[in-house]
Amino acid sequence: MDAIISRPGGRIVVLVLAFSLLLGCGQAPAPTRVADDGTAITQGDVDFVTELLQHDAEGLVLIDALDAARSEEPLDAGDHDLVEATRAELAGSVEMLVDQLSAWGEAIPATARDHVHGGHGDEDEPAPTVAPDVAEFRQLLVDHHRAAVELTHRHELAATTHLAEEVRRHRQPWLE
Repeated sequence: MDAIISRPGGRIVVLVLAFSLLLGCGQAPAPTRVADDGTAITQGDVDFVTELLQHDAEGLVLIDALDAARSEEPLDAGDHDLVEATRAELAGSVEMLVDQLSAWGEAIPATARDHVHGGHGDEDEPAPTVAPDVAEFRQLLVDHHRAAVELTHRHELAATTHLAEEVRRHRQPWLE
């Protein structure tokens, strides 16, 4: 070792190796485990799917509130199509996320929508009383998609990197 350090380029090599080791320390990849379906997952995967499930269920509650507020005055065709497309997207996402957690053997958490519809929570819990108008709904939808995109960057993912990319690809256009 002394021979390497005493050479002119040897000190640089030793410094680069030591610096590389220091940078690598503390940055070990998140531990993975094998889920019930055989997929290698991290806690970040489980947290991401769980949080996205909660997030998209909250989006459905927002749509429910808009429906309740607009029950006597229907939306125009364009707004109706936007609301229905969003409802279908979010409902499909919630279903897929529940299926994913089930396949991994994870518990399915109660969501805001379960509580509003009496599925899991306090039966006396009231439905949301503040319903947005259409302009507010559009802005809340943009904010909802922004939060979903931000969620894709919060966790170290293994099995759900493709899902995170899909969320960014489908929801990023709302932000432009």
